[in-house]
This record gives sequence, C-alpha cells and structure tokens, in this order.
Amino acid sequence: MAMKLQQLKQMIASALRVVQPIPEASPTSHKISRFTPAIADTKAPKCFQTPNMKLYDGTTDPEEHIAQYRERVDIIPIPGNLKEACLCKGFGSTLTGSPLKWLLNVPPYSITSFAHLVNIFNNWFSCSKTFEKITSDLYRVVQDPKEKLRDFVKRVDALEDGEEEELRKITKYCFSVDVSGVIHAMQDLGDKARRPKRNNKSTSWKDRSEWCAYHEDFGHMTEDCISLRKEINYLLSKGHLREILGRKTEKYKKNNQDDHRIPEKP
Repeated sequence: MAMKLQQLKQMIASALRVVQPIPEASPTSHKISRFTPAIADTKAPKCFQTPNMKLYDGTTDPEEHIAQYRERVDIIPIPGNLKEACLCKGFGSTLTGSPLKWLLNVPPYSITSFAHLVNIFNNWFSCSKTFEKITSDLYRVVQDPKEKLRDFVKRVDALEDGEEEELRKITKYCFSVDVSGVIHAMQDLGDKARRPKRNNKSTSWKDRSEWCAYHEDFGHMTEDCISLRKEINYLLSKGHLREILGRKTEKYKKNNQDDHRIPEKP
C-alpha cells in the first residue's frame, strides 16, 4: 500500500509539473549494473576508450548512431572475447539527454548482450528513425503562401538529395490551444491525420515520469514527440489545423466539454 501511495504521489507531482528533490544515491548504487554478470564482471582492456563522436539526443536516426558507434569501436584493437562487453559498457557514454535518462532507467541486470541493447534502443527511439524517401513523398511538400518560388524549389531539391526538413517545436506555431487541443483537432480530421501504432509491450521498466498523449505511452513528453511534430508540419502544409492558429475560437475554448478526450497519463 505504501509503495502504491508513493507511486500515486509521483504521478500527481509529474502531472502538476512539481519540481521534485533529487533522491539520495544509495551507498551501494555503484555496484548495480544494467548488464548481466557475464558482461558486468568483464574488465575492459586498457586500450579501450569510448569513441569520440557526437552524442545521441534522440532526435536523429537511432540505427545510424549504432552504425557509427560500431564502426568507431571496430578500429580499436580489442580481443574478441572482450569486445561485446566493451560495446555494452561504452555505449552509455555516447548518449545525452532523454536517451541517457532512458538507459539509466533500464532494470538492473536485464541486458543480456549488445544485440539485446541495440534492439531495445532502436525500439524505444523508433519514432526518430529516418525513412527512405520515395517519389510520392515529394507530393507532400507544399509551397507556403508567403514562400518565394525560388526558396520552395531549393527546399524540394534538398529533400530529393536526402536532407531532412527542420522541424519546428510545437510551441513555435502559435496555436490558440495547448498541445492537447492540437491533438484534439487532429482527431477531428479523421483519416486525414495519421495516428501512431500503440506499443502493447510492457511499460513497467519505462520512465513513467514522461507521458506522450500522442503515442499514449510513457518515454517522452508530448511536446517533444518527433512523430507528432512531423505530422503537424505535414497537416499544416496541406491546409489543415489553420483554424487553431492565432485567436481562440469558440469551438476550441471548450475542449474539456467535448466528447473527445485526449488520453491522460494513467
């Protein structure tokens, strides 16, 4: 009962954006590893150093980060029997921000191999994956009414060359409603707006302090959701969601009284 009460307090504090004090570290916390004993007890050779590379912050393709990491580790002369342990132990030093926080919340002694680490990492940050461009993607690019033709052509050429469009933060769009109101407006569009597939796998080991109403799952905040930002960018380019830009309208002033409900943090 006491544990459930503590969990309830943490959820309420998170929902109200209450700043919580940083918990004290346990004197034995340095002895706890996220890896199984076979990996945790293996000593890295003196020649091993974490590769000097750009830290992964969760906004780019996770598979590309893994590939870069493996390539850089491969040039280090590590004995074959020690390589997997080095790959596992050094990976955390290439993360920052929410990915690092995610790794720190992985249950102790749960990672059994580097392949296992890669799989759960790619699954967690799959929303940031870069998909191969196809011709039909260009039809999704629409010229902004205030955009010069020359600038529009340059943008299309850049997309053909494989460059990604810069995603605005949701708060930069000056919507007349908060992020839950934006999702509500997207729901009203029906099939015109895509919804992400819900992950039905266990969430017991995920960071439950961060909730995404768009994915209806834990792991990141709704405002930081890459998939949501991409969909908003696309819908605006097609002329949707314009009604919630600028001044508030009567339709969206009463979101809480509507039949549609934005999924709240359980």
